[in-house]
Amino acid sequence: PASASADRRLSMSQHTAGASRDTRHDGRLNRQARSAAKSARNAAIKRAEAELALLTPRIVDHIKHETLRLEAALLAARAHDDNFRSYVSEAYDAGQHLRDVADTMGYRLVGFIATNLCTIIETADDAGIDYPAAVLDCYLDALQLIQTAPYLDKQLADLPELSTALLQAVQYTKTLAARAARAPATAI
Repeated sequence: PASASADRRLSMSQHTAGASRDTRHDGRLNRQARSAAKSARNAAIKRAEAELALLTPRIVDHIKHETLRLEAALLAARAHDDNFRSYVSEAYDAGQHLRDVADTMGYRLVGFIATNLCTIIETADDAGIDYPAAVLDCYLDALQLIQTAPYLDKQLADLPELSTALLQAVQYTKTLAARAARAPATAI
């Protein structure tokens, strides 16, 4: 019995020694694999950052161009002439281009305005209602305001009154759309 117990201990210690040796071996391989993966990841990040640095000026130019295009379309829509729908469509197109990149590139106010303006136009289109001219004017005024010297470096959080007013304009359009949906159809 004593020798059986000693054999069992010997067997257990051999098993334990083998397991720890495997663990050390696996640990070394895992560390090497993690190190190689980390190096590859760091290299990929550096390449992406370098590429982004090259693209940033073009993206900023794109944002400025689309902002001017949005402003021009909204300004033209103010005339409320025969081309009104075309101008609103142009504003929507410019707004879509802006909402895709402006916020990401640090132009949060422009992105906020563009995103909400697109929501307003989509809401009016979906409900089949006229675009609320006063709301479009409000967004044009906001867009022009944020491009003036006192507002150039402001963030959305710095202008709670402006963001609240713009969100109220979105809500107003949604309310108009809901009313139109509840209104009975008139026979011609």
